[in-house]
Amino acid sequence: MSGVVVDVPMLLLLPWCRITKPYRVAEIELLPFPALDASPSRDKPFDEDTNRTIKRLLSAYRDLNGKPVERAAVVRYNGRDVTEELSEEEIANARELIELVCFSALARRNLFSNEGPYCNRDVFSLYVQWFTKPPDAIAIETVRARGAGHNRSLWRLDDLHLGVPPHVGVVDEVAVDEALLAALMSLRADTSDKTCQRWFDAIASYNLANTDGDNFPLAAEWTLMCGAFQLLLDAKSTAENVARKLVSTLSPPTQIRISQSARNTPRYQSGPDLPLLEAWMREFYSIRGNLAHGWLEPKQPSSWSTAEHLTLVRLIFPLLVKTLLSKQDRYELTEEDKIWICSLDKIANTSFLTQTSFLARAPGRIKSQRAWRRAEEGLRAALGGTLAPSSDTDPGNPA
Repeated sequence: MSGVVVDVPMLLLLPWCRITKPYRVAEIELLPFPALDASPSRDKPFDEDTNRTIKRLLSAYRDLNGKPVERAAVVRYNGRDVTEELSEEEIANARELIELVCFSALARRNLFSNEGPYCNRDVFSLYVQWFTKPPDAIAIETVRARGAGHNRSLWRLDDLHLGVPPHVGVVDEVAVDEALLAALMSLRADTSDKTCQRWFDAIASYNLANTDGDNFPLAAEWTLMCGAFQLLLDAKSTAENVARKLVSTLSPPTQIRISQSARNTPRYQSGPDLPLLEAWMREFYSIRGNLAHGWLEPKQPSSWSTAEHLTLVRLIFPLLVKTLLSKQDRYELTEEDKIWICSLDKIANTSFLTQTSFLARAPGRIKSQRAWRRAEEGLRAALGGTLAPSSDTDPGNPA
């Protein structure tokens, strides 16, 4: 069944996003469905008719077992009914705000263990869902080719199954770093449009490089990550400038030099003795040249493996965002943030995806033994569980 659909109700739906609480982000609210239990004094986000409509629309979206999705997220714009039609400008604004929520969830994930929060960018896939009244059919819009128009077709809900991608279906719940999200909203509220757009494009590029999708090309992922760092640091398009700006903004209190490191391969022995993180970023950014010119895999010799490079950028970029926000007094680095920052050189100096231990006690500014142990467990997991528990006490901070 197909045909042009006009003047139909609309729902902004994230069918794979299992949030456990509502999030207010500027003009939008990201609401869990089904709604959380509300006290009698609170307004319920959905009336009975809206509840039935959303449940009916979700019947087209299927989990990995082929059953209708039962939990999702929907967008409410400026307090209006969630099925009220929005303008293209309002939809674009909602997409931008959802990207900031997505980044705040990506920044909180545990990269090295199956324990703790985890998500990917595709969990936050937004469907602008047009539907009929009563909700017996939905409109699906497809792009012919970017810039060449689109098709919109009408499908009966009873005849339609939209399956969750496997890499998304394994994500059970989504947790958001609310302090980071609040800091990003503060930046958005009182920063020039040009600076705000630069930050947003950097964050959106990072998000796009974190889909976990098997079909997302390595070359695209690598290039997006490089662009994210360059934009965020407001750097020139050279490996040297991006790397220099990175270490001037984010560096451990005790730096390892490339000459002292396990990564001191022959390619570095005739050049300047750079801080290890600067050498790493130079290498990571310079590999972009291969990929941007059509190669599907890196071709130049490297001291870090492809997997190590991509894990490091996933870890470091959110820490860089937090550090820049903290310098603007918009965000306070947590003790765990500080521990990870203090450990970056040691992580970069270790074949951390394969072997060995490296963790040393961080400086005395780490206040809480509990926070240290919590981060230490994550670092141990990053090293495959080989790190022996530390018994020494943080200098200046007795247990």
